[in-house]
Amino acid sequence: MRKYKKLLRYLFAKYSNTGYSNKPLEFSSLKERAETISIGELTKMVKEHNVVSLNKDEISAIMRLVNAKQGRNDVVTLNFKGFKEFFMQAAIYIYSKEPNALSHLPLLESVRKLVECFHGAAKRRGENTLLYEEPDTTTFGDQDLLKELNKVIKKSPDYPLPEGYHKVAEKEPLFEHKLKPSLNFCITEPYRIAAEILDEIVFAALNTHILESAVKYKQVHKVVPDIWRPQKDLLPTTYMDAVEKKIKTPNNIVKTPIRKREGTPKKITGSMKLAIAKLPKEMKDIGVEVASKVVEILDAVEAGRYFTINKKEVKNRAMKLREEYEQEAREASKEKELKRRLRHQVLKEQVEEQHKKDREMQLEAWRREREIKQRYKALVVRERMERDAAKREFLEFKNKREEEFRKAQGEEERRRKEEMAKRVKDSEQFFRHKKHEMVGLVNSR
Repeated sequence: MRKYKKLLRYLFAKYSNTGYSNKPLEFSSLKERAETISIGELTKMVKEHNVVSLNKDEISAIMRLVNAKQGRNDVVTLNFKGFKEFFMQAAIYIYSKEPNALSHLPLLESVRKLVECFHGAAKRRGENTLLYEEPDTTTFGDQDLLKELNKVIKKSPDYPLPEGYHKVAEKEPLFEHKLKPSLNFCITEPYRIAAEILDEIVFAALNTHILESAVKYKQVHKVVPDIWRPQKDLLPTTYMDAVEKKIKTPNNIVKTPIRKREGTPKKITGSMKLAIAKLPKEMKDIGVEVASKVVEILDAVEAGRYFTINKKEVKNRAMKLREEYEQEAREASKEKELKRRLRHQVLKEQVEEQHKKDREMQLEAWRREREIKQRYKALVVRERMERDAAKREFLEFKNKREEEFRKAQGEEERRRKEEMAKRVKDSEQFFRHKKHEMVGLVNSR
């Protein structure tokens, strides 16, 4: 995975912190989001690169597996180290299923196949594919000179390198489809040769192998620039030319047509740069000038001219056309800004008018609400007064009835007592009269 580290860093930086969030974040939260990639952002990356054999549930499962392997409790985000592991695990999972199964090959082939899938998707969208085509590209040194030096170093490893460059050794995997040496005890040499020839025939006809691949690593040398050393004597780098973004112009601007020269203008080739790099330091400026003149002569011969073009005049004419184009762009931008300000003023007036109407409607609503509250309060007071008056009348009526009841009860008690006293008195007179009668009767006898 070290070979694709720059590519993975580019993908991680491109898709991390791209998810929508309407919550205000602090600087620490922004830093954390920039250093991690979420499951939604991974799903977006997979979808944009047309990896249809990996759905969201499988992405979540691989993410949990990677985080558990790293000892992280997070199940919704990955750091860059986890992202590299995720990319490898996803490649293994995708190309372990038919019809694109690569389980019989080393893991590197699955990763390489997934990188090719991403490369094709990026190319169809018109994006820059430099990191896919040259994962080891760098911003240091001259790229054409690096390519030329790498070609030369393959033929002669002891080739003396110019100042500012050095050789590094790398292991390049080689796949051989042959029978294993451990099978020598049961397979003779003729059968071995026949099986290998049959494998070559099947591969030529069906683009597949019948023998298991064996991986061997070959040590190769590669030229890289010295990053820690200032390279003032080298040719200027053109690394950013391949990834330069095109400037989008407004649709209402008419570009001034520029007459193209016949053929493609030549540049200083890698072999010329290699020859310049061999020159002593004091001769390199002269070598660059001579190479430029040679390129101009070749360009003129291919165009059928007997003279070279004065670059200063071409540059002045191009600068003039560019200034005219920029002037038109500025005028269009001013007109667009004027329209925007006018539209902003109209919208502002409409908003203020609508705000005024809303304020009046709100005041009217408050006034009506206050009137309703006052009416309700007066109604409540009146109902309370009527209720208190009814309560007083009820209490007076109750007290009056209780007083009448007490008077009637007292009158009834007095009458009953009088009747009882009268009865007692009548009974005493009756018994007294009977007693006298009995006594008179006894005495008469």
